[in-house]
Amino acid sequence: MGIYKHGPFSGVSGKVGNLVGGSWMGKDYWRIIPAKVKNPRTPDQQAQRNRLGCSSKLATYLNDMITKDIFNAYVEEKQLSMLGRNLFIRHNIHALEQDGSISDYSMLKLSVGSLSLPFDITIDRDPNHEKTIRMQWRNWNPMIKTRSDDELYFIVAIHNDGYEDDFNIFKSTAIRNDGIAYQQLPFDEGTEMHIYAYFSGLNRDHRQCFTDSFYSKVIQS
Repeated sequence: MGIYKHGPFSGVSGKVGNLVGGSWMGKDYWRIIPAKVKNPRTPDQQAQRNRLGCSSKLATYLNDMITKDIFNAYVEEKQLSMLGRNLFIRHNIHALEQDGSISDYSMLKLSVGSLSLPFDITIDRDPNHEKTIRMQWRNWNPMIKTRSDDELYFIVAIHNDGYEDDFNIFKSTAIRNDGIAYQQLPFDEGTEMHIYAYFSGLNRDHRQCFTDSFYSKVIQS
């Protein structure tokens, strides 16, 4: 039996024929139950389901680092009818193999937001200091004053054969206005580092916002 309530506690629930009522994030809906659910379990479908599970696991692993702050903030700002976790999965599922390994680090998106990245970003080893990377960029001219103090973050992914990749986050002392940043990284010589840089700052409503992440691969010296 289907139920429809009107008033301060309104909503829809239950079943009427092939219609099922429910609510999601404050919105009521009716959906149609298909006459027959197909589940052919083809190799491609199985692979996609495995990727989905692995990307969900990665979202959980990175939750305290980025998912709950960056992706939830974007969902709230844009008033999207989804969870930040699901947005993370949507952006990153195609970067994973069905066994959970990362097939293409450049496809990982570890930050998403409404702020713009600066121009001509480069990340390389600092030739003058060991275990240090150098990031350079050009800003808009003129640059909005409120953007000049945006903070810079680095996330570094290290591949481990047979184990989950290690992800580490570093907050830089540099800000957007500096145009250059140096960051010492505590990894051994020869380590292949997958580096994701992004900026964070406040918008006009004083909400925390972010840029998309910029990717670069660097071999530790």
